[in-house]
Amino acid sequence: MRCSTRPAPCRGPPARHALGVRVATGRRTGPLSERTVETHLRNSYARLRLSSRVALARWAVSEGAGEG
Repeated sequence: MRCSTRPAPCRGPPARHALGVRVATGRRTGPLSERTVETHLRNSYARLRLSSRVALARWAVSEGAGEG
């Protein structure tokens, strides 16, 4: 999978968007296994057409993560 130059807009429910921002900014959402985290990251990358945590972090910043 390659990183597109422009991430796809988040079309999922607001909770999915919030989760993506929390993951990208390193906030914990509860005790999760490493395998669960990797599965969620892989699925998030696919939905957003991204290929790495760096790309996810850049997407989160573009969506306003870290403001306020």
